[in-house]
Amino acid sequence: MSSKVIELPIQPHIKKFLIHELGESPITCNQSNIAGRQLLNLIVKKSNVVKEESGLDTIKLKLSSDLYIHKSRLLKQAVSGKAYEDYFKIALRNFVHGCAPFLGSRKKAISIFMEKYNISPFELNIDSVERSFHDRKNCNYTVPRKVYQSDLYDSLVENNNKLRTVVSQMSRCLDTISNF
Repeated sequence: MSSKVIELPIQPHIKKFLIHELGESPITCNQSNIAGRQLLNLIVKKSNVVKEESGLDTIKLKLSSDLYIHKSRLLKQAVSGKAYEDYFKIALRNFVHGCAPFLGSRKKAISIFMEKYNISPFELNIDSVERSFHDRKNCNYTVPRKVYQSDLYDSLVENNNKLRTVVSQMSRCLDTISNF
């Protein structure tokens, strides 16, 4: 299958994220990899009016022929800067939900995510990202208290004691069976 390279408008912070996650430009896109499936999401989005975003960067994508046939639709949708935005948001949300309990706050988790992907506060405002976690309707997520090493130690000791009990019961059963 032949492939062609296009330049797709993209938000600068999402470009940094993509290059870190998917490799250097041009990123290979086909229907069987994550980069291509995310483009398919952009193609099927129902949006008749696309507001052109300013301050966009571009990223080179190497499209397989089955995606290249949708080039005009991709470029039309991409001028809004929404390309790969869902992929970025899911990764951010998963990172924050996974780290916030250990760090004690969402803001710390967001700033670590931004450092990991070399995203500056000028490209993405930490406070607005944090507010987006509160804007979701019916979101019952709260940041649990910080997990301390002593809590983990107590839990490990308790689990170890349970395991010892189970092992001793199993060894008694094996002794009983071997005596028959």
